[in-house]
Amino acid sequence: MTGCHVNSARVVVDSRIAQTPEALYCRLRQKGTKQLIFVPSTVCSWPLDAEQWGDFLNRIFAIWVREDIGKLSVQIFDDALEAWCGERVYQGNGSLKCQSCFGRRLCTSANNSLLCDGYLAFYQYSAPFMKVMRDLIRNNHSASELMTLLRQTR
Repeated sequence: MTGCHVNSARVVVDSRIAQTPEALYCRLRQKGTKQLIFVPSTVCSWPLDAEQWGDFLNRIFAIWVREDIGKLSVQIFDDALEAWCGERVYQGNGSLKCQSCFGRRLCTSANNSLLCDGYLAFYQYSAPFMKVMRDLIRNNHSASELMTLLRQTR
Protein backbone atom coordinates (compact mmCIF):
# COMPACT_ATOMS: atom_id res chain seq x y z
CA MET A 1 0.00 0.00 0.00
CA THR A 2 1.32 3.39 -0.95
CA GLY A 3 -0.17 6.79 -0.39
CA CYS A 4 -0.25 9.74 -2.78
CA HIS A 5 -0.83 12.10 0.13
CA VAL A 6 -2.15 11.87 3.67
CA ASN A 7 -5.82 11.54 2.76
CA SER A 8 -5.35 9.25 -0.24
CA ALA A 9 -4.33 5.62 -0.45
CA ARG A 10 -3.51 3.42 -3.43
CA VAL A 11 -3.89 -0.22 -2.43
CA VAL A 12 -2.59 -3.09 -4.52
CA VAL A 13 -5.02 -5.92 -3.83
CA ASP A 14 -3.63 -9.44 -3.92
CA SER A 15 -5.27 -12.68 -2.79
CA ARG A 16 -4.15 -12.20 0.82
CA ILE A 17 -5.56 -8.68 1.12
CA ALA A 18 -8.76 -9.76 -0.63
CA GLN A 19 -9.52 -12.17 2.23
CA THR A 20 -10.26 -9.39 4.73
CA PRO A 21 -11.65 -6.40 2.84
CA GLU A 22 -13.77 -5.13 5.73
CA ALA A 23 -10.79 -4.93 8.09
CA LEU A 24 -8.68 -3.15 5.45
CA TYR A 25 -11.43 -0.66 4.65
CA CYS A 26 -12.16 0.10 8.31
CA ARG A 27 -8.45 0.54 9.07
CA LEU A 28 -8.01 2.97 6.18
CA ARG A 29 -11.15 4.86 7.17
CA GLN A 30 -9.96 5.13 10.79
CA LYS A 31 -6.69 6.63 9.55
CA GLY A 32 -8.70 9.43 7.96
CA THR A 33 -8.29 8.30 4.36
CA LYS A 34 -10.63 10.28 2.09
CA GLN A 35 -9.77 8.70 -1.26
CA LEU A 36 -9.11 5.05 -2.08
CA ILE A 37 -7.80 3.56 -5.27
CA PHE A 38 -7.82 -0.23 -5.42
CA VAL A 39 -5.52 -1.83 -7.97
CA PRO A 40 -5.87 -5.57 -8.57
CA SER A 41 -2.67 -7.59 -8.69
CA THR A 42 -2.49 -10.58 -11.01
CA VAL A 43 1.29 -10.85 -11.26
CA CYS A 44 2.65 -11.16 -7.72
CA SER A 45 3.26 -14.28 -5.68
CA TRP A 46 -0.29 -13.90 -4.29
CA PRO A 47 -2.21 -13.38 -7.56
CA LEU A 48 -5.82 -12.33 -7.40
CA ASP A 49 -8.46 -14.14 -9.42
CA ALA A 50 -11.71 -12.74 -10.77
CA GLU A 51 -13.89 -14.27 -8.06
CA GLN A 52 -11.71 -12.82 -5.29
CA TRP A 53 -11.67 -9.39 -6.97
CA GLY A 54 -15.45 -9.29 -7.34
CA ASP A 55 -15.98 -10.46 -3.77
CA PHE A 56 -13.48 -7.88 -2.48
CA LEU A 57 -15.22 -5.01 -4.30
CA ASN A 58 -18.70 -6.15 -3.28
CA ARG A 59 -17.81 -6.49 0.39
CA ILE A 60 -16.26 -3.03 0.50
CA PHE A 61 -19.13 -1.54 -1.49
CA ALA A 62 -21.60 -3.03 1.02
CA ILE A 63 -19.99 -0.92 3.77
CA TRP A 64 -19.41 2.19 1.67
CA VAL A 65 -22.96 2.39 0.32
CA ARG A 66 -24.41 2.32 3.85
CA GLU A 67 -21.87 4.49 5.66
CA ASP A 68 -19.55 6.53 3.47
CA ILE A 69 -21.18 7.93 0.31
CA GLY A 70 -19.89 11.47 0.01
CA LYS A 71 -17.47 10.98 2.89
CA LEU A 72 -14.91 8.65 1.35
CA SER A 73 -14.17 8.46 -2.36
CA VAL A 74 -13.49 5.01 -3.80
CA GLN A 75 -12.35 5.47 -7.37
CA ILE A 76 -14.02 2.42 -8.90
CA PHE A 77 -17.33 3.27 -7.18
CA ASP A 78 -17.10 6.90 -8.31
CA ASP A 79 -16.26 5.83 -11.87
CA ALA A 80 -19.20 3.41 -11.97
CA LEU A 81 -21.60 6.07 -10.67
CA GLU A 82 -20.35 8.55 -13.27
CA ALA A 83 -21.02 5.95 -15.96
CA TRP A 84 -24.53 5.32 -14.58
CA CYS A 85 -25.11 9.08 -14.75
CA GLY A 86 -23.93 9.14 -18.36
CA GLU A 87 -20.79 11.13 -17.61
CA ARG A 88 -18.42 8.40 -18.76
CA VAL A 89 -18.80 5.59 -21.22
CA TYR A 90 -16.33 2.74 -21.34
CA GLN A 91 -16.40 0.22 -24.13
CA GLY A 92 -14.07 -2.54 -23.00
CA ASN A 93 -11.68 -3.92 -25.59
CA GLY A 94 -14.20 -4.42 -28.38
CA SER A 95 -14.10 -8.20 -28.17
CA LEU A 96 -17.32 -10.14 -28.71
CA LYS A 97 -17.41 -10.91 -24.99
CA CYS A 98 -17.17 -7.17 -24.17
CA GLN A 99 -19.79 -6.19 -26.75
CA SER A 100 -22.41 -8.46 -25.19
CA CYS A 101 -21.47 -7.80 -21.55
CA PHE A 102 -23.88 -6.19 -19.08
CA GLY A 103 -21.04 -4.13 -17.64
CA ARG A 104 -19.66 -2.85 -20.96
CA ARG A 105 -20.73 0.76 -20.46
CA LEU A 106 -19.37 0.75 -16.91
CA CYS A 107 -16.14 -1.13 -17.45
CA THR A 108 -12.95 0.34 -16.03
CA SER A 109 -10.95 -2.86 -16.22
CA ALA A 110 -8.48 -1.50 -18.78
CA ASN A 111 -9.05 -4.63 -20.81
CA ASN A 112 -7.89 -6.89 -17.98
CA SER A 113 -9.68 -10.00 -19.21
CA LEU A 114 -8.35 -12.05 -16.31
CA LEU A 115 -10.64 -10.14 -13.96
CA CYS A 116 -13.67 -9.52 -16.21
CA ASP A 117 -15.95 -11.77 -14.19
CA GLY A 118 -14.94 -9.99 -10.99
CA TYR A 119 -15.74 -6.57 -12.44
CA LEU A 120 -19.01 -7.94 -13.78
CA ALA A 121 -19.92 -9.35 -10.34
CA PHE A 122 -19.36 -5.88 -8.87
CA TYR A 123 -21.38 -4.10 -11.58
CA GLN A 124 -24.28 -6.51 -11.07
CA TYR A 125 -24.17 -6.31 -7.27
CA SER A 126 -23.96 -2.52 -7.21
CA ALA A 127 -26.51 -1.88 -10.00
CA PRO A 128 -29.62 -1.44 -7.79
CA PHE A 129 -27.77 1.02 -5.55
CA MET A 130 -26.20 2.85 -8.49
CA LYS A 131 -29.62 3.28 -10.12
CA VAL A 132 -31.00 4.90 -6.96
CA MET A 133 -27.97 7.19 -6.63
CA ARG A 134 -28.26 8.14 -10.30
CA ASP A 135 -31.93 8.97 -9.83
CA LEU A 136 -31.20 11.02 -6.71
CA ILE A 137 -28.58 13.02 -8.61
CA ARG A 138 -30.92 13.54 -11.58
CA ASN A 139 -33.51 14.94 -9.18
CA ASN A 140 -31.02 17.40 -7.66
CA HIS A 141 -30.41 15.40 -4.50
CA SER A 142 -27.19 14.07 -3.08
CA ALA A 143 -26.27 10.45 -3.75
CA SER A 144 -25.55 10.23 -0.01
CA GLU A 145 -29.30 10.31 0.63
CA LEU A 146 -29.25 6.61 -0.28
CA MET A 147 -27.67 5.95 3.12
CA THR A 148 -30.74 7.39 4.85
CA LEU A 149 -33.05 5.33 2.62
CA LEU A 150 -31.11 2.16 3.46
CA ARG A 151 -31.29 2.86 7.21
CA GLN A 152 -35.07 3.29 6.94
CA THR A 153 -35.47 -0.14 5.32
CA ARG A 154 -33.62 -2.10 7.97
